[in-house]
Amino acid sequence: MDYKFDVFISYASKDYLNKDGNIIPGNVITMIRSLFQKYGISYWINEKESLTGKYLNHVLAARIRESKTVVFICSKNAAESQWVETELSIAAARNKKIIPFVCDDSYLDDVFIAYTAKKGCIYYYEYPQSALQELLKSIIPVSPLQDKYDGYKKVHEGDHCGLTDPTGKVVVPCIYNDVTYFQEGLACVESDKRKWGFVDEQGNEVIPCKWEDVGFFSEGLAYVEDAFWKVGFIDKNGKVVIPCQWEDAMPFTNGHSFVKDTDGKWLKIDKKGQII
Repeated sequence: MDYKFDVFISYASKDYLNKDGNIIPGNVITMIRSLFQKYGISYWINEKESLTGKYLNHVLAARIRESKTVVFICSKNAAESQWVETELSIAAARNKKIIPFVCDDSYLDDVFIAYTAKKGCIYYYEYPQSALQELLKSIIPVSPLQDKYDGYKKVHEGDHCGLTDPTGKVVVPCIYNDVTYFQEGLACVESDKRKWGFVDEQGNEVIPCKWEDVGFFSEGLAYVEDAFWKVGFIDKNGKVVIPCQWEDAMPFTNGHSFVKDTDGKWLKIDKKGQII
């Protein structure tokens, strides 16, 4: 069957807009939309506040029917949203594939148990460094994360994992707790000591596993989290180019990133770490 959209995004408006109706900087829904646009994934998301009542129900049912997959942004706000529950009910009734993208511990809420149990949840709030890549892969089994993505596969030996190349050759040995796919020639890896670093396409650990958390490389920079749970950015040589001083951060896009300060405010910075 042909579908009009690859994805229907089910979300609570409070996760996307503030009380004044403005988009919350750096929110996860904006990030997901940007990734979908970058990788050519078609999606539908309800942004028309004028749609209400029975007409909105009709529109939602039609758009879910026309979508191959439903990505459910699972959050505390979503647990309080009547429309999210309606969307999930429609999706379940139509036997749609539902991907719960879990932003907090709300997936344990009674409202969501039926939609998250055994659904292969993607835990963004626990593993932000790989959740977005995992989401892309779950929608498009062979995702264009980069030119050499095709054919790379995660393999396991006991409790450890690595990567094989398109020929089946092991290029990243199975010595890591976790490994992501290559982005800009580097993949994130987690050591037995629960520290993160990066390996190149030959399996060399070019950036040592010493960080509490890392994000994939984007525009030559990746965010890292130090032992004090502060976030900054490194380059591909492992050099800290933006000091670890923020509470959270998003990958760079079009020359800028969003970072969160100690007051919980999201700020826009350039590649020198200057606030724009």
